Amino acid sequence: MSSCSSVMETDYWRTRQSATSLLTGLYGSNKQPPHIQLTTLPVELEFLVFNERGQCPRISQLKAQIAKTSPVLQKLYKSYALPIQDASKIINPPKVLSFDQVCVDEQAVTKALATYRNTETAEMFRDAPLSFELLKIGFGPVAAMVRKNILQVKEGVKGQAVFSLYSGHDTTLVPLLGVLDSLDMRWPPYMSNILFELWETPSSESYIRVIYNNKIVTTKSNWCDLSWCPLQTFLAHLEKFLPGEDYIEKCQALP
Repeated sequence: MSSCSSVMETDYWRTRQSATSLLTGLYGSNKQPPHIQLTTLPVELEFLVFNERGQCPRISQLKAQIAKTSPVLQKLYKSYALPIQDASKIINPPKVLSFDQVCVDEQAVTKALATYRNTETAEMFRDAPLSFELLKIGFGPVAAMVRKNILQVKEGVKGQAVFSLYSGHDTTLVPLLGVLDSLDMRWPPYMSNILFELWETPSSESYIRVIYNNKIVTTKSNWCDLSWCPLQTFLAHLEKFLPGEDYIEKCQALP
């Protein structure tokens, strides 16, 4: 298993623990799992989450622009209670999740996030005019990684892992759902996961299946049926988000 597995996680103990727990669970309690290397990138190069504090400060500018120019978000922010509106004056852009964590009573921790959080998520990462640029810059490296892994497995590249695990965060899943144009843009619940499966038919036709929390991903624009999407259609969609050779240049903050 170790020779056909690839594991990457962000530099947090909880993502490392999630990855090791999942791998241990594959073998059951009576079998010793093989040694599998976990790869972690330094914060300056991290791409499993938006790296606005590292190599891509332009992300922060785009998020602020979306928050400022989106009629949906402006209406949403003005609907906040006055204490939250006051808090938002020192945060750019306003961060609803932070308000949930700080202002909501501890008794509400186990309950679903308020619906306004889902509205903000869909607008920021899927529907706003600048969302595409935000996803391309902020999550293009992830799209490139998914595409590369699929192609190398398809082509039978020697040494390519047939099972790749990436242990990230809810802030990893939300932009990825945006890249997929998912109809469901609710903030991911605890233990959420996305599976990309590569299938090949007896006639050597290749298809992709995408599963989010045990359900097939439904796209808002119906660009493909992700229960059985032709490989080339799926790859063509990912190519729209590839960062390009000038990625580092585009990541720099504008004056």
